[in-house]
Amino acid sequence: MVQDRDFDGYFRKCLQCGRIVDLGMEVAPLAVKSDERLAA
Repeated sequence: MVQDRDFDGYFRKCLQCGRIVDLGMEVAPLAVKSDERLAA
């Protein structure tokens, strides 16, 4: 799935089947950058 946004807010779309899931205006990131991970 890929995450994107438009005028209505964020959404995730499956590249294989085309299903779209609306996430609204606020959303957690789909992936965390390596430098943003917390150390254990």
